[in-house]
Amino acid sequence: MISKIALVACSNPLSEKKQRELEQLIWILEKQGIIVKKSYLITGPSEPEERGAALMECYMDRQVQMIFDISGGDLCNGVLSYLDYDKIRKNPKPLAGYSDLTALINGIYAKTGNQGMLYQILNVAGSDRERQSQAFIDYLKEKNKSLCQPEVTMLKGDFPRGEKVLGGNIRCLLKLAGTPFWPDFRQKVLLLESQSGGRERIQAFLDQMEQMGIFDEISGMILGTFSQLDREEGPNAIEQMVWKVLEHREIPIGRTMEIGHGQDSKGMILG
Repeated sequence: MISKIALVACSNPLSEKKQRELEQLIWILEKQGIIVKKSYLITGPSEPEERGAALMECYMDRQVQMIFDISGGDLCNGVLSYLDYDKIRKNPKPLAGYSDLTALINGIYAKTGNQGMLYQILNVAGSDRERQSQAFIDYLKEKNKSLCQPEVTMLKGDFPRGEKVLGGNIRCLLKLAGTPFWPDFRQKVLLLESQSGGRERIQAFLDQMEQMGIFDEISGMILGTFSQLDREEGPNAIEQMVWKVLEHREIPIGRTMEIGHGQDSKGMILG
């Protein structure tokens, strides 16, 4: 059972709306007996080395069992340069976050093998709070793992059993390209989702991945929601785009509408 968690913000400063959700989140968790350690750098602007130090403090706190980042935006990849990966490797604990945290979670995995989770804990205090809070508390108390078991519909083939999943937000993942923090995708299932980006932008991201050779390494792909593209052209658009890119490869493809930026989104274990 996870009884103590830490809350950090390694990306952009929180909006006033997110700060109100944070207060509600802490109230919900403490009511359930969960001890919450709130980072001293969680609301205002800060430098990446400061955010890195705050995150390391959570890794080094032996009572903290899991770390949740409540931020998003653009800035968290800068934190990767200010982490002590030997200490993280010796004090492993899952780091959870979504969107921009894709870069941090996958970067830390590349350096340490430390498992993460693609999940926004503020969903517990969001519009779907009743379902989210129950699933989240059940996950922490090890009653069930439905929080991290999204329904995936297979579009092509079947995933190999036991394969690890990496990835997350397509834009934020590609910030790691060409850096020492790019993970090894060989024999991994690649998870991709996006909030912003119409057809042209998403196609450019897919083309970059093709040119990097990622699609020759992975053992499968899961597509989450692509919010803007789904809204503009319907949910089949991304499926058709990916199908065209992968049409000559025997790579299983799955689709879930339960991973993405919606407040009803579930989580996915990474690594």
